[in-house]
Amino acid sequence: GSLRLTGNIRAVAAAGSHVYAACGEAGLHIVNVSQPDTPALVQSFNSSGVAMDVAVTGSTLVLADGPQGLRFINIANPAVPALVGTLPTTGPAVALRISGSTAWVLDGFEGVLAVNMANPAAPTVLGRSEILPNGRALALLGQNVLLLDEQARLVVVNGATPSQPAVLARLQLPAPATTLAASGSQTYAGAGAAGVLVLNLANPAAPTVATTLDTAGTAAGMAINASTAYVADGLSGVQVLSLANPLAPVLLFTHVTGLRARDTALVGDLAVVAAGEQGVQVYSLTNPAAPAL
Repeated sequence: GSLRLTGNIRAVAAAGSHVYAACGEAGLHIVNVSQPDTPALVQSFNSSGVAMDVAVTGSTLVLADGPQGLRFINIANPAVPALVGTLPTTGPAVALRISGSTAWVLDGFEGVLAVNMANPAAPTVLGRSEILPNGRALALLGQNVLLLDEQARLVVVNGATPSQPAVLARLQLPAPATTLAASGSQTYAGAGAAGVLVLNLANPAAPTVATTLDTAGTAAGMAINASTAYVADGLSGVQVLSLANPLAPVLLFTHVTGLRARDTALVGDLAVVAAGEQGVQVYSLTNPAAPAL
């Protein structure tokens, strides 16, 4: 099924039977996908900023709200989201990922922040590393934080001690990328018209570009389930990749969505595709290699 949402979807996250969509100036939308044929809008939350990214842990949702910093929202009842805490950032909060009680946040001016969210009502900054202005994307790989900037540079930060994040390595990529997805000792970067960049981080201190997979469209957000990746590929829909050999992904299937696919999220045996101003589509993964609307 499909559902139009107000705003421009920047990112999606999934938990339980719900999908949470960060929709820019339209804030946060919460969608129930328990009936995949008829996804339903449960509630919207006006964040007051520009919702850029979203992550969920337990009953807490963290929203990267652009110039308004971070929003910590209780979603124990998804129909009644409640703001419980905020944390201002110096620059726009662009991207985030959660590891345990630490939220790693990409600040558009300051670089990466480690935020203690053990008490979401009173989050605090544990540490920061001002090494990446104009950051675009963030991912976690083990204890390491991976960052991308607008100049197509990858920075690997050791986050073992959140109060003292330290740069391990830098790598110039062959093309600018806007998204990162980590799995095993590999990371996959959505590099627009250049396709998917496969980055080998077996040695995080010496990352390399293993290969590039040229997709038909503009590779953006992706979700990984075991040995299968689902890549939002712009007007070319969703590309399904086999990661049986993680360093040499193989195209299994192309699903043309009719929309400009921007991000993907997995909910059980469902894939949710975010399409900017065109809302979301929900696909069955009964056959993981061939999603069906």
